[in-house]
Amino acid sequence: MNGYEFIKKIMELKSQVKVFFMTAFEIDDIQIRRVLPSIKIDEFIKKPISADSFTATVKKHAKNDTENELYKDIIVKLDIPAGSKDLLVSHNLTIEKLQTMKCSDIVDILGIDQDAAQLIVASVRK
Repeated sequence: MNGYEFIKKIMELKSQVKVFFMTAFEIDDIQIRRVLPSIKIDEFIKKPISADSFTATVKKHAKNDTENELYKDIIVKLDIPAGSKDLLVSHNLTIEKLQTMKCSDIVDILGIDQDAAQLIVASVRK
């Protein structure tokens, strides 16, 4: 089983697990999300990483769990279909990040059509 298959199995058992993607190569967030659209990646980590940096990253995500509940409350209030809201939450796309993204990037990351992406952009930029 490779890492991708492993993460898919884990997500089937517990969908709210945090996923850290670690590599020794340059990481392009949008490119990786195009290759792995069904996997929510919470953090991209480039090797080498010190123990202190790794610990700080893990702590940041542990702290963010309570902040994510607030974020979900904001997403719920957007004027978009419920399925789109679920996709935004599952991919950890914040309002701030969405405001800077192109429709084509949203299409690629979420695997939705152009019209749905434009609806998200319009709702976020109100």
